[in-house]
Amino acid sequence: ILAVLASMQITFAQTEVDGEVAGVWDREGSPFIAVEDILVAEGEELIIEPGVEVQFQARRTMTVLGTLTAAGEAENLIRFSSFGEDPEIWGSGLCFEGDESRVSLDYSIIENQIVDTNDEDWLNRGGGIRILGGVHQINNSVIQNCQAGIGGGLYLNGGLCEVGNSEFIENQARTTGGGVFSTAGLKLIDCRLFGNSTGNEDQPGMTAIYIGQEDESDDSLVVTGCRLEGNLETEMAAFGIANVDCPHNFAFNEIIDNDSPGFVFIN
Repeated sequence: ILAVLASMQITFAQTEVDGEVAGVWDREGSPFIAVEDILVAEGEELIIEPGVEVQFQARRTMTVLGTLTAAGEAENLIRFSSFGEDPEIWGSGLCFEGDESRVSLDYSIIENQIVDTNDEDWLNRGGGIRILGGVHQINNSVIQNCQAGIGGGLYLNGGLCEVGNSEFIENQARTTGGGVFSTAGLKLIDCRLFGNSTGNEDQPGMTAIYIGQEDESDDSLVVTGCRLEGNLETEMAAFGIANVDCPHNFAFNEIIDNDSPGFVFIN
């Protein structure tokens, strides 16, 4: 009986968090529930241990100006999620910004996050992850079932991010970049994009991946070894590339069974 009670205590443990956070989040305190927006301040560090779940209440966000390390394991994932299946009560994902921001995600899942898709400003961008600055690594992870106006899974408009061996599954964007939208330094290597969608019956959308940059000579954008399959775009193509003068950086990708043709160059 004592063993059962101990197990129940672990199962039902939870920690409510809000405001500035730092230190170590372990399984004993999991799930960590963001009841208000949470912030890893510049100069601070938050370490999330394997097996931890972070749950966001409605429209709550984690912003990282400092350092976030979430290193899960193949059999012990870290999960960033929301309550229930109704988007009305989902959280609003992760935001990395500022020159000093450093994030490392490994064996993590980001799911069921939404930013208000009808807003016209930047707040409607990046349902799962918004990157506005800093240097970041995402490996062996999944971003799934997230929604935004632009960049349903991942939105990058500043800083550098390398994503390896990860999946973008069934994310949605109202206009562009159902899975990924990037106008900054993105390296997307050996990833899979499946079932992402853009647009709706009332408003056409375009591209599961949108890649663009202001400096055509910038060699920091790389998409290679990726598989785009079963993505739904109401117009244009599965993969849109804008103002990019280094096409060799986008080789060896497999684009099959999408709603629209493979590549389109937008200049």
